[in-house]
Amino acid sequence: MTLDHSAILITNDRPTGFDRRRQLKSALRRLAQEAGWDALDDLPEGALDDLAQRLLEARHSPRIERSKMTLDDAIAHYKALRPMSVRGTIIQLEIAARMLTRFTGCATIDDLSEDVLDEFAAKLLDAGRSSRTVNGRINNLLILWRLAHRKKRTDNAPPLKRDRLPVHHRLPRAWTPEEMTRLLAACETVGDTIREKSDHRSRSKKGQMWTGQHWKGLILVAYDTSLRIGCLLKVPRDCLQGDQLTIPAELQKARVETVQRLHPETVAVVEALPPSRLLFNWPYHDRHLWTLFRSDILEPAGLASTRRDCFHKIRRTSYTRIYDKMGLRAASEHAAHSTDMSRWYLDKMQLTKIDPIAVLPRPGETSAPASAPGASGDHLASLLSKLGDAERAGLMMLVERLCGVA
Repeated sequence: MTLDHSAILITNDRPTGFDRRRQLKSALRRLAQEAGWDALDDLPEGALDDLAQRLLEARHSPRIERSKMTLDDAIAHYKALRPMSVRGTIIQLEIAARMLTRFTGCATIDDLSEDVLDEFAAKLLDAGRSSRTVNGRINNLLILWRLAHRKKRTDNAPPLKRDRLPVHHRLPRAWTPEEMTRLLAACETVGDTIREKSDHRSRSKKGQMWTGQHWKGLILVAYDTSLRIGCLLKVPRDCLQGDQLTIPAELQKARVETVQRLHPETVAVVEALPPSRLLFNWPYHDRHLWTLFRSDILEPAGLASTRRDCFHKIRRTSYTRIYDKMGLRAASEHAAHSTDMSRWYLDKMQLTKIDPIAVLPRPGETSAPASAPGASGDHLASLLSKLGDAERAGLMMLVERLCGVA
């Protein structure tokens, strides 16, 4: 009886799955190749034991070493598996990989280890990087390492958990109403071009030039919508219909389409701009936009121009205003947040509230002074002054009913 015939009889007598039948046929073919047997009658005594020993030795024989995956290969693999990743994510991965190679000499996934990451973190701190930046760089490297291991591109297993460096959290800062006024006033001083002379920095590829109205429109739309600047620069002009601006899902971080209403002043400024395919046609790198925003808008306005004082500060300003008037849920929806991000966006110094010192009784006193700033009487009068006539009348009727007057 041949081995192929025996395989047919076994599978017919004991019905099994496709994978088990395939494994049986593979084993019988291996039997014929290793020992040169074609039939069951050819099997001598102890043949199966001998075959098992041969297979065991072959299993534990040294494998041909595969080429090591470099960090650049890992980034390319990440991009292939996640084609919808935003450009900023890829840039951060590339920066982390380049810095790791520069500081430690490690250039492959197989050479990564916790000791290498510890050395990298220490050298970054010595170079003046903040603990938040170091955590971000380490996290980007772990993303590449875990992806390569999960896809069987390396046998070097990443750590299951790694402690992060403690971070000193700074309170968010937003523009005050007076600072926003100065910001818009600075746009009027820009003139017809970003620079007085017409050079490659002020003239777009199609010969169009940004004016002060471009800056003003960009600031007002960012303020009205709380959009991220990267998203705002990609919104097509056709998405603006009347005072409704539709932001496509593919441009948003949360991948959800939203519709924002613009103030009439904002709509008038945007509609007065030269026609273009995008709402704001900026054909150069975003970094150049930030540089000119600091030098041409922030500095003439007399405002701070650090990294924390650019376009994202306008987003924090909108978030703070809406949070103050309408609460957390409205602010989160307007900023397209799926979770509570007030820790990173809310400027508590600009919230309308009673000063705790004004209502906190002094030691030895039973209550706060009635004339203290922000006391209940002054605060109530301030709140009533913000209500309309109909709202005040309704509130008075409610108070009278509760007091038993009516």
